[in-house]
Amino acid sequence: MTDKETLLSYRLKQAEETLMDAEKMLQKNLRLDRGQIEVVDDRVAEILRKKTGQERLEMVWDSWDFFCQWIEAYLKNIHPEWTQEQIQKEIARRVMYGTK
Repeated sequence: MTDKETLLSYRLKQAEETLMDAEKMLQKNLRLDRGQIEVVDDRVAEILRKKTGQERLEMVWDSWDFFCQWIEAYLKNIHPEWTQEQIQKEIARRVMYGTK
């Protein structure tokens, strides 16, 4: 089997698994349309239910902190000439209005 055939076989297997997952979601009566933001796996939902309010807030804060660090590093990389103030303004703009 050539490398190309191996890659195609792998991608076909991934696509089949994705379809099987989608079928399982449909069987659970979960929406799979543009109105659906996300579907939380039952195991994840159970873990989150067991967390205290403080633990959930810490998760949100950690995610926000990670986002800010990531977007700051990204902006510094693509705009090395920008000042820290320009970077902070761009982060605020993206948070409020998106990337457009």
